[in-house]
Amino acid sequence: AVRGADLRARSVPAQAYRCLMARSSERPKAIAGQSARDVAVAAFRLITTDGQSLDPAFTSAIARHARSSDDLSPRDRAFARAILLASLRHANALRSVLESYAAKGLPPRSGPLAAILTSAAAQLLLLDVPAHAAINVAVSQAQSHPKSARFAKLANAILHRVAESGAEKFADLHSAEREIPNWMFQRWTTFYGEDQARAIAAASLAQAALDLTLKPRLDVAAASDRLGADVLPTGSLRLNNSSSVTELEGYEAGDWWVQDTAAALPARLLLSDQVNLAPGARVLDLCAAPGGKTAQLAAAGMSVTALDKSEARLETLRSNLARLRLSADVVTADALDWSPQESFDAILLDAPCSATGTLRRHPDILHIRTEEQIADLIRLQAKLLERAAGWLKPGGHLVYCTCSLERDEGEYQVAAFLSRTPGMMRRPVDITELGLPPNASSTKKDVRTRPDFTLTGQNDGPVGLDGFFVSWLQRSEH
Repeated sequence: AVRGADLRARSVPAQAYRCLMARSSERPKAIAGQSARDVAVAAFRLITTDGQSLDPAFTSAIARHARSSDDLSPRDRAFARAILLASLRHANALRSVLESYAAKGLPPRSGPLAAILTSAAAQLLLLDVPAHAAINVAVSQAQSHPKSARFAKLANAILHRVAESGAEKFADLHSAEREIPNWMFQRWTTFYGEDQARAIAAASLAQAALDLTLKPRLDVAAASDRLGADVLPTGSLRLNNSSSVTELEGYEAGDWWVQDTAAALPARLLLSDQVNLAPGARVLDLCAAPGGKTAQLAAAGMSVTALDKSEARLETLRSNLARLRLSADVVTADALDWSPQESFDAILLDAPCSATGTLRRHPDILHIRTEEQIADLIRLQAKLLERAAGWLKPGGHLVYCTCSLERDEGEYQVAAFLSRTPGMMRRPVDITELGLPPNASSTKKDVRTRPDFTLTGQNDGPVGLDGFFVSWLQRSEH
């Protein structure tokens, strides 16, 4: 089952590459040449060597290697990102294949040659890129860097062998568990059991689909038909094509925004009949950027305060709200230092976390997250919960969520908070109202989704979603 999941994970980026090629009559070299591959290699090094996260690394790599702001077309950017994501998801297996063809071993993983070879191997084994294109550019990249120039002939020889016989070796060497850091896989085994940990690992390496949240009061069926999307039980739309987001109908009109179906659940809960907020209720979106949950709350007619300490990320939030023609009171502040002038009817706290539930979209987490970081995050989450609880009106609601699979950032965190916070109670969540299957409910009736869960779409097929924890808490009336 794991091998089957691995092979399906491999097929998606290959299909995406072929789609990129099919959308133009140009030859592949003209579509995705040196610059796109340079960006992929540079971003891979920034993540695996410098510890940068995916989006900042990708943006920085474009700034370094694009000759001008218009040098990379949207198609080139998509190709560069596809190379990067495949390289990050399958780095260990790709490295093993490369090492099997290097009798005297390979230079260190931190050097430029490792990134060049990994990127090229990802193109050959995962993206179905023509061998001559991937190899020629990789050799040129090796020759152009002073630390890898003397290995250019070695790179050429190894990559030709990868092109000739590497696919079978990759299939033999690759397993989802090998790509997941050992500490992470062991934690999942402790939390969920070994079989479930393997299923989570396999699903986490699959390419995530593109989900959209539609504005309320728009016709879901009509939007689904126009976009060629499935309507998920949770209410999200899932696209069945790889069109550029900005080219889709309804983008300019602000009809929808991109948001994983699991990420949409916390605000859906807060806006559900279970919580029953009155129109115009004062709601705080804490740690709000990039703004998907703020948009959900504002579109539903709530009076929203969106707070985040990152001004750069809040610029993205403001831009998204402008396109969607929605408004919110946007505040740049550290929640540990800020205090509101008035209390709130409800607060949504999407707390900073290890983000291990988002590996499908953010495989950089495999390379930059450490187990030691989780202890610091747990302490921060506890402080944020305490701050948020103090800002609620009597009877006010607090939805706490993390995009983490770690129970000490979810179930255990909430249990500890309730044990030390008189006047706060846990409310059971009716997951059927949210369109979730029975296994998405924890023993305490919180929401716990995992990447290996399946929902049923219009095509009656399996649907993946990010790993999320969501808990509904309420302050007593007195």
